[in-house]
Amino acid sequence: MPMKALRYYIFLLLALSGCEKQELPRIITAEISSINQTSAICGGYIISEGSSEVISKGICYSTSTDPTIQEDSITIDSGVRNFTTTLTGLELNTTYYVRAYATNSLGTSYGKTKSFTTDPPYLPDVRTNEVSSITKTGITCGGVITSDGAAQITDRGLCWGTSENPTMSDNFISAGTGSDPFLISITGLEPNTDYFIRAYATNTIGTGYGVYKLFSTQFEVDPDLPVDPCYPTTIYKLDPITLSQKRATYAERNRYMRTTLDEFGFCAVSGLVEAESPPFLGDISQDQAMDTVISFISENPSETGINNPDDINFRKSSKRILNDGSIEWDFDISDQQANNSTVLITEISIHVRNGEVRSCVGNWYPEIYFPASFNFDQEAAKSLLIGRVLEYYSSSGQYNFKIISLNDLSQSTVNLSVLPIYINDTIELHVAWQIHLDNMWYIIYIDVMTGEILRKNITVDLD
Repeated sequence: MPMKALRYYIFLLLALSGCEKQELPRIITAEISSINQTSAICGGYIISEGSSEVISKGICYSTSTDPTIQEDSITIDSGVRNFTTTLTGLELNTTYYVRAYATNSLGTSYGKTKSFTTDPPYLPDVRTNEVSSITKTGITCGGVITSDGAAQITDRGLCWGTSENPTMSDNFISAGTGSDPFLISITGLEPNTDYFIRAYATNTIGTGYGVYKLFSTQFEVDPDLPVDPCYPTTIYKLDPITLSQKRATYAERNRYMRTTLDEFGFCAVSGLVEAESPPFLGDISQDQAMDTVISFISENPSETGINNPDDINFRKSSKRILNDGSIEWDFDISDQQANNSTVLITEISIHVRNGEVRSCVGNWYPEIYFPASFNFDQEAAKSLLIGRVLEYYSSSGQYNFKIISLNDLSQSTVNLSVLPIYINDTIELHVAWQIHLDNMWYIIYIDVMTGEILRKNITVDLD
């Protein structure tokens, strides 16, 4: 190539190379997402690296518009063009401006500025613990703060009252500041009273409450009520030596009996006893089997609690014929009647096989004391229930309650009964008004002498 032409070619190459455009990166700022009180997610996408390789990229953010990398920024080290990152440690309820950036050898370029506002604080979440250590005038309860609402807890504690969902405008006691679990003892409560209680926690937004718990303080007898020294009838457990001797005599007297006596000396299961099987006798009629039961009761009056077999009422009977031809009869004897009142939980079940009693479970009570006069008649007993709370669970498992009103009591029926109460090593036979709240499907037992609510039974699902 001639020298002149070569020089022209070199000049042309230099000219063309000198005209190559020098470009910064081109980047898009992504939409902001997952915004909460102190964080948010954002990112960017590099659509062009420009005239040289991108050496740095990320997010810059500030409370001022159009932030730059000289302010708060997060660098993304990975080589992908599409990237995201989480901004943390943000201030509550604050507007931030964000844009993605990318840097090459020529400098830094930015995407479009986007803004977002962090969430404000919210009410604390708190859980009410179960009530414990219940006495006549005091309890122990506490709470757990499950969320501080993204703000400092300035107060926490318990509030209580006789109405649903008590607040700090009712009775309350503080456990101080902070988010730690707390436990408080409360005193000065009224005996024989139903209370609602729930934990609370306060931050800069306000006060949040836990779900209430319902509790009843222990019963206290009115000291002005007349006292009957013979009431209630009390039955005591037998001492071990006496019980052992009584069980041995019972087994000897009833050689085919597979059940024994409880700690009070009454007929009970208490595990199956080894006993020989009665000899095969062939078929026996219902009357024959009933005669066997009556004979057994006559021979075991203290163990069955029945002094007069003529008092018993056979509530149910059933017959089975086994493969070997043996005949089995089962009899249920109805609850005991005393002083024209039903003695509850005294049904007796007796099993007869081949003309011999094989098991007897349950008992009557040989002597029950009835006071000559009651401190609480029917109406006085019903009045004690006004304002008391009845709890229940629906078929779906949801907790509910009802507060008894005068109208509820006007639709009630009342009967007199005897209710056995097991207390430590004794059985106390309390004479009680059995109040059936027909519209609420509840049966409540109130002691005729003390006014104590002895038991509350729900009879059907209220839902």
